[in-house]
Amino acid sequence: MNTTLLIVLKAVVSLAFIIAGSAKLMKSKALVSQFHDFHLPLEIMYLIGVVEILAALALWLDVLTVWAFSGLAFLMVGAMSRHIQAKHPVSSLIPSAVLFMICLGGILFVQWLG
Repeated sequence: MNTTLLIVLKAVVSLAFIIAGSAKLMKSKALVSQFHDFHLPLEIMYLIGVVEILAALALWLDVLTVWAFSGLAFLMVGAMSRHIQAKHPVSSLIPSAVLFMICLGGILFVQWLG
């Protein structure tokens, strides 16, 4: 039962970050606009997209699972701080905050199963 929950958690997080990373690599207009608001070059957007996809895949390698969850959680902290600095509406923090909490839960769950 516990391993099934971990598989579902990994699947949800992987899917979310593969979609998010792909949108960055495909130069989504909304994300380009956000990165301009963040005063970051588009190269950083591409780098983050690659990191998100690689971390989403790394979740499935047992030896890297906690590191991947941790890295993704760290990215979400950065995303939330950038939204705050750019004075975006609080509602723009919700996706990053939810993904942060899910990643944090993943870290704790893997440690608990450990």
